[in-house]
Amino acid sequence: MAFRADDPNLVTNSVGSVATWPDESGSTNDATATGGATGAIPGPTLATAVVHGATRPVIHFDGTEILQAPVSAPPLGSLFIVMKTSDPSVGNQRVVGWGDSSVGQNGLELSPQLAGGLYGILRNHGVDGSMLDANKPNVDYEVITVTWGPAGSFMYRDGVQVGANATITSISSDPNITALTIGGPGSGGATLFEGDVLELQVYDQPLSSDAVSTLETAMFNRWLAAPNAGVLSVTGVPVRDEYSLGGGNSVIAVEAVDYNTALPSADGTHNWVFTTTPINLSSTNANTNFSATGVMEAQPNTGTNYGTATVGPELTYAVNFTSPGAYYLWVRGIGDSPPGASVNDSVLFGLDGAWTQPGLGGKAS
Repeated sequence: MAFRADDPNLVTNSVGSVATWPDESGSTNDATATGGATGAIPGPTLATAVVHGATRPVIHFDGTEILQAPVSAPPLGSLFIVMKTSDPSVGNQRVVGWGDSSVGQNGLELSPQLAGGLYGILRNHGVDGSMLDANKPNVDYEVITVTWGPAGSFMYRDGVQVGANATITSISSDPNITALTIGGPGSGGATLFEGDVLELQVYDQPLSSDAVSTLETAMFNRWLAAPNAGVLSVTGVPVRDEYSLGGGNSVIAVEAVDYNTALPSADGTHNWVFTTTPINLSSTNANTNFSATGVMEAQPNTGTNYGTATVGPELTYAVNFTSPGAYYLWVRGIGDSPPGASVNDSVLFGLDGAWTQPGLGGKAS
């Protein structure tokens, strides 16, 4: 599961409460504001907060609200969350819960302040595999990671390991708890969360140390790094991600659907088209995990090489560079058939009318 506070598909009601927080992983495990052990509980608020100097979207919980995603606790797994509690003096809070906080026999819970510190609670049929970062409650925005599996349980804060417990090698799932609660315990009397959640990712396997580090770095850069120092900017389109890498380096990201102009091919036969049901969904490469409201797709797909001056349509994005130097471009996409010569396996780019792949010719497509 993957939830982000900047998800453009997030649904709020008329007063700004979150009704549906979409699961960006491509599954159908959206978190909703209905449910709870005592009946319907309102959802949190989509708000903004200043995070290390930058204004970021946040999902704000006030201690009375939860969201629930319809997934039982996996025996093995990894959990990543970017968060901050509003009041670290309030003990026994649960920011996520897959366990019964009163009985304490099964599942996983994370408390920003319990027993004086950050507490990762993991249990397997009553056997305790929990971890406490003593005397260090959550007081600022940070990336917190918990993994559990054959090697035991581990807890990290902003990439630094702060806990380990080899007592259990998996967690058990309470049969009465069939959803992950965000903002409170799976059940029981623990205190509901007061604070902000910016991103939450959950995997049904304990990720390797390299994978953990990669994800933590990406989440830190996305939410917690200092603001872009002005090296890059865009004009006329919304920014999805923007942060500094230090040393005068920065990253800026926009969604493909947020283009400045969409130009047809010179012969008028091909166009970039917005769609929520791209062709590739019917192929062996199927992947519904696009993070925007949809995708841009070059149509029609007639098997013609779009990389020619005649049939290549064009999307433009107004990116502003304040300093000369080396810049790197990443594009996320998928072809609708397996790679091969003159099949759907490439994309061309240009800058200020000059194409970056000499000899290929044609429009950037």
